[in-house]
Amino acid sequence: KSYIPVEENILINKFFEMPEHTKTSHTTYFAELRKKGYEYTETKKLLAKYLKEGKTPSEDEFLELVKSLYKSVPDIDIRLQQNKVDRKSVPQKLRHSIGKPQKSGYEDIQLRFIRDCDLDKEYPVYHELLIQFGPTYNINARQEHKQVYEPIRLFKELHVPIEEKDVIQGSVNFKEQPLVAVEKFITDIKDMFREKVSVKLITNGKNKDYFGIDDEEEIFFTESDVKKHNRLFNNLIGFLCEYYKQQKLRAKDIEFLPKQLSKDFKDDLALVNEVKSKLDETIHDVNYAYGLKDNG
Repeated sequence: KSYIPVEENILINKFFEMPEHTKTSHTTYFAELRKKGYEYTETKKLLAKYLKEGKTPSEDEFLELVKSLYKSVPDIDIRLQQNKVDRKSVPQKLRHSIGKPQKSGYEDIQLRFIRDCDLDKEYPVYHELLIQFGPTYNINARQEHKQVYEPIRLFKELHVPIEEKDVIQGSVNFKEQPLVAVEKFITDIKDMFREKVSVKLITNGKNKDYFGIDDEEEIFFTESDVKKHNRLFNNLIGFLCEYYKQQKLRAKDIEFLPKQLSKDFKDDLALVNEVKSKLDETIHDVNYAYGLKDNG
């Protein structure tokens, strides 16, 4: 049966650990949920009604409210570019266990399960079995996860309220809308590393194990690529600074907020530099490996 991830239970428990329930504390709480991809609009509206009436929902009432937050994860998740599974052919009572077939950066089938001996535990251990194309694909997927996916997903921890958009509509004055610029340069960084590393690693692994093709797409960064990489991060940091500068001006008369913004800015700047450092290491590693092959 589909399950609710343990980390979600932890998030829900945080609600009850709040020293007081106010509009501000709820806004902070839901901002954290939003970063993690939860849909909370209806829940937030209902909680706002409680606050307006001067009440705090009881534990039972709140658990009812947060049902809309549940991100149920299917037992079987099929992520294949050319999926041939027809969910209609699966018995109705089992369909909830199979995720909607989707195309993903990785191609695999994920099976999730709990051992019988763990079923009665408060926080049981969920095991995951991945079915992949073969050993080369597995190695390449692990490499991609470490060198690209893990560093880039750190951007989700930024305090700035960014929304991932594929395209920026119309002309934008980045000076007036620095948040749009922050989103743009994060997207450009993601696209660069997915194109230069992720897609090639995954394609090479599938070609080797599934199609039996030995030719590999070469993975390396040119001097021009490195300059672009540095420029993207310089622009990202510059507009991040501008965003917080404007926020502090707007909040100068609001008690405690400027201090909080300064802390958030310091944390965000450190996080962006951490991402850059990890991606610098990725560039070094793939170029070093390419040099060994080229000289061999």
